Amino acid sequence: MKKYLITFMFLLFSQSVYANTITITTGNLLDNGYDNTNPPRQSFASHLDFTTTGTTQITVNGTTTLYGMFTSELGLWIDGVAQSPLVFTANGAQAFTVNLSAGDHAVSVVVGLQSDNGGSTVFGSFIDSVSTASGTLTALAPTPSNRIVIYGDSISVGQGSTYPEELGWDVLLRTAYSHEIMIEAWGRRSLYDDTHAGNSAFVSRIASYNPSKIWLAIGTNDY
Repeated sequence: MKKYLITFMFLLFSQSVYANTITITTGNLLDNGYDNTNPPRQSFASHLDFTTTGTTQITVNGTTTLYGMFTSELGLWIDGVAQSPLVFTANGAQAFTVNLSAGDHAVSVVVGLQSDNGGSTVFGSFIDSVSTASGTLTALAPTPSNRIVIYGDSISVGQGSTYPEELGWDVLLRTAYSHEIMIEAWGRRSLYDDTHAGNSAFVSRIASYNPSKIWLAIGTNDY
């Protein structure tokens, strides 16, 4: 059977995107502050949510630049239940086959841990695309409301937890909160990196997320 490639384009309004075949190139993941293209590409724990119809197998394509440094993996949830993470075995692109039981499912793929080398480069594990050989994938569009923005460093990404995409404190908070939680954070980050050239750009970026609350957990690396 010919394998179709399904292209996801996330829209900023509350409609679903229907496709028979899918790639993420531009647009927004849920709880994502970046554009999927320019570094750091995607926010830690931002997630691609979609439903499946008429398929028992999907392929998740991702890329990591973090292998050998910290945990290199993507999170996976099926019908609201956390699954074993999708673990990279080397830096670069990797395809993961996910088998599904018969029937329709709600799937969430979660962006992995991120860190930097002192502010110049952000390393991480990112989502590139999801595809299926048959059936339909329906992407869920972001509908932000009462968003909490968490800004910080390794403390804010749950670095050191066994499975940050499931067990990071901010991800646990997300599961208990009925609205969006955006995590603007990566390991080794310092507030100085964002503000030494002036505070206005930093303030404007955080404000652009339209948060109802801002949680600041930063300062260790500045000290």
